[in-house]
Amino acid sequence: MKGYKMTINEVKRPPMAPVREEKEKKEERRIKPSTFEEEEVKPNLCRICGAILKYDGLGEYVCPDCNHKEYDSYGLVRNYLETHPGANIIQVEKGTGIPRSKISKMIAEDRFKISNQKVSLDE
Repeated sequence: MKGYKMTINEVKRPPMAPVREEKEKKEERRIKPSTFEEEEVKPNLCRICGAILKYDGLGEYVCPDCNHKEYDSYGLVRNYLETHPGANIIQVEKGTGIPRSKISKMIAEDRFKISNQKVSLDE
């Protein structure tokens, strides 16, 4: 048998499209990070009556119809610190459900101050 030459048509290559589709499916199934980590969560509608909430400052949103209050992540942390002065980051995380990374970001933005490993309002 003399030298065998393969032509381009005989070269077997793995199919590219199915691999990409499979990768895209894996990305779709991947659990997305918490919305608190992605961006600031700001309430839009009242949970009680469904009216559009009005921003009242310091992370607080008020319903003009029923006066129900909702809070964004900053408001939740701020309220927790008002009722638990000197709480550490772990306590704030457990009490509010806001991840430590988000609280640390708020501290880095000088929204709160930290002293002796305790978080407090920056007033």
